[in-house]
Amino acid sequence: MKRAAVLLLCACLLLGLAACGGEIPITGTWTVTYPMGDAVKSALDGDLNLETLLDQVDFENLGIDLCLELHEDGTYRLRATDEAAQVTQEALESAMSKATDLMDTLGLEDLLGDVDTKGIQDSVLEGAQFDRVTDAMNESGTYRLEGDRLYLIPAGSGASERYLVIERSGKTMKITQAVGFGPGEVFSGKLPLTFKKTGA
Repeated sequence: MKRAAVLLLCACLLLGLAACGGEIPITGTWTVTYPMGDAVKSALDGDLNLETLLDQVDFENLGIDLCLELHEDGTYRLRATDEAAQVTQEALESAMSKATDLMDTLGLEDLLGDVDTKGIQDSVLEGAQFDRVTDAMNESGTYRLEGDRLYLIPAGSGASERYLVIERSGKTMKITQAVGFGPGEVFSGKLPLTFKKTGA
């Protein structure tokens, strides 16, 4: 009887050790700070063709939190955080303030006459529609994991061969490659991205 109890205890300990050493489930919320500089710059330039001016503004450190939620039922949700639109708007305001200051510094009034730099700033901010920069990041659908491939199938689409190549270690998930994603989609650029799991 004692021997059976000891064997049972050993088996439980081994199972416990195996569970501790196992991979963390992929379900849950994964977050990354996504670089937004290029998208914001493109949104501005696309409205008023300000490429030369915007080249003088530093967009490199602009980033927002992007969340990938993988649910137990096989559905997913990709979203920019609630603060994303505000962060983007503030970045646009800062960028345009620097750009219009540069116009003043360069003395464009001497070349073009009376330049309403404040009017230009307001016009760009109104036309940029900063929400579209973050809206493109929001989607939901179903997912499946096959080896190192995480398939994301958006709701209402037949994009069943769209997947991410991932490397997982503990509470980190590194996306090294995106296959089947079109231009402008979140994972079609800015790779690798390393997500961290939040919560349990």
